Amino acid sequence: MSRVRSDKFTNRAATGPCTFTDGLAVTDTSGVAIGVTIGNGGIVAVGGSFGGTLIGAGASFSGNVTVGGTLTYEDVTNVDSTGIVTAKLGVKVPVDNITVAVGPSDELSLWHSDTSHSYIQNTTGTLYIRSKSDETAMSIVPDGKVDLRYDGSVKVETQTGGAAVTGILTATSLSGRHGNIEAVTKSTSYTLVSGDEGKMIITDSEVIVPENIFAAGDVITVVNSSGSSINVTKGTGINLYTIGSSTNATVALAEKGIAIITCFSGNDFIVGGGGVS
Repeated sequence: MSRVRSDKFTNRAATGPCTFTDGLAVTDTSGVAIGVTIGNGGIVAVGGSFGGTLIGAGASFSGNVTVGGTLTYEDVTNVDSTGIVTAKLGVKVPVDNITVAVGPSDELSLWHSDTSHSYIQNTTGTLYIRSKSDETAMSIVPDGKVDLRYDGSVKVETQTGGAAVTGILTATSLSGRHGNIEAVTKSTSYTLVSGDEGKMIITDSEVIVPENIFAAGDVITVVNSSGSSINVTKGTGINLYTIGSSTNATVALAEKGIAIITCFSGNDFIVGGGGVS
């Protein structure tokens, strides 16, 4: 084995660096590859090896690579990693219409357009948005429903004809055509219960208004479907006033009559309509 000892290598004219046409391999005296320092510490490969020449063929490092300054790779088409890429100060894409994609075929992508809009796109299956581990806050089905959840339970769900709400819907105002109220049919004496507010009770028998069930603003409609009069009975502890008077008593609802029972304060109600006496 030959050995050349020198403190400096230059080209033949001593005007610049040497060019190693077939690459450069650095080994110790036994032939084992060792580290190399190039450019006064500019590149340090300790315990690693170059897989080819530095010009054109690239380089490989079996150990860690540390960059103390800025690493610029404007001419690089792709940066591939077989492991986890950690960015301690975040990831920034400073231009528009550049996609951050996840999945073998970019099934999930995120980008900002040049029209000041932002997009999250899912091209396969249902898109779930979670508020914590194993708890879905929102799900989006392709060509289907979208739902919003409270503590994992669906509360609002879009449907072909509109949307469905589970529970109480509170609004400061409503506009447009209001939908039909729910109709409930009874055939024997019936005492109103919580949940009857906003409903139509269709019956041929007595309806009793109880205490401590309803609150101001609750309205119940009673329809007499029979061929004779029925009573809207004043339960214990309530005031049932006939509309337009101070009369506080059970009222009669004539055949095919309709009574509108409105709670205006605690256990205080007004009843009116057609056929009420």
